[in-house]
Amino acid sequence: MLTGIGRFIGGTVEVEEAENKDVPQTIEALTKIFNSNLTMTKTPGKLNAWEEGAGAAKVFFSIFSDRARIIDLEIRYKGSYTANPQFQAVATADFKAIFK
Repeated sequence: MLTGIGRFIGGTVEVEEAENKDVPQTIEALTKIFNSNLTMTKTPGKLNAWEEGAGAAKVFFSIFSDRARIIDLEIRYKGSYTANPQFQAVATADFKAIFK
């Protein structure tokens, strides 16, 4: 598994050094996650589109593995609800710790 972060800031592209995890380490970590108690709930501290004070047509959910938040999901509708939504998933520090 290869992970890295790139950003476009002030007209320039900034790329951080990528991390590389070998196949056995990746399989071990993913097996641990798949064998855990996986749940998905609303992301704490975020307002979903239907809640008062929400600023956009977005919904926020988090996936937990044995109560550790591992993935934050953001689903955004652009234009109308019949348009294709945009999905963004962000691995948390807890997810990254599973691979160490």
